[in-house]
Amino acid sequence: MLVNRLGIYVYFKQNKFIRQLKRHGHLIYVNKTKKYVLLYIDENDLDKHSQTLVN
Repeated sequence: MLVNRLGIYVYFKQNKFIRQLKRHGHLIYVNKTKKYVLLYIDENDLDKHSQTLVN
């Protein structure tokens, strides 16, 4: 069964949050100098994870 996935960019304040972001999806790319992460999330779970990422 194929699942549609979306790539989202998440900005963080400290590098220690990278480990916590791994729980929300498949971590593809991390830029530690500009402090952002490219994360793939299942389309079905996007609403659930987007609310927790914003807070």
